[in-house]
Amino acid sequence: MMKSTDKAVVFLNGTPPSAELVNSIGDLCGYFTVCTDGAYSYAAQYTDVDLLLGDFDSLDLPNVRIPETTEIMRYKAEKNFTDGYLAVKECAARGIKSAVILGAFGGRPDHEYCNYSLLPLCRELGVSARMAGENYDVYFVDNVIKLKVKKGATVSVVPFSDKAHILYTKGLKYPSDGLTYDKIENLSADELVMGVSNLAESETVEIALAGGVVLVFVER
Repeated sequence: MMKSTDKAVVFLNGTPPSAELVNSIGDLCGYFTVCTDGAYSYAAQYTDVDLLLGDFDSLDLPNVRIPETTEIMRYKAEKNFTDGYLAVKECAARGIKSAVILGAFGGRPDHEYCNYSLLPLCRELGVSARMAGENYDVYFVDNVIKLKVKKGATVSVVPFSDKAHILYTKGLKYPSDGLTYDKIENLSADELVMGVSNLAESETVEIALAGGVVLVFVER
């Protein structure tokens, strides 16, 4: 049975997170825990997994002891979606409103790149989400976001669409008010703006967009 919570932790099959990172989330008993395929090999040491799903191409399911309390959803290997996509969709279908995604980095580079798309998928499905990494957390922004950060932390605002127009920023050393971040056109131009390696001058950072979407990388 699903836990009585609207929060989830999603374990993906990238580089396993450290115990320190997992513990930083808090008591996992307060979260609905979802594990994709081979991520079960590390996730099970931290928590009882509520839902295990995937095509099981990286977990020898018949030879792994899975508790009866863990729900299993098996998909065909010939599918158009990653296991992470299926995990996010399932979370939304079960009423999850916020999610922390672990294990999204490392592993195959194509998988890591595709994992970034889980953040706008969460946004579309009404799930507030972040990807938690050892050194950085990643957020998707298509409107306005306010973040609690460490003063002096590196904050990078990177266009995820071809262009992203910044309405304003607050709490950053280098303001970007009115700037357009462009990752496709004028790559050799001197005026190219990417938004990398800014610095937080307070414990709260606010970023607002007037067009396009960005990923925000926040140093932990």
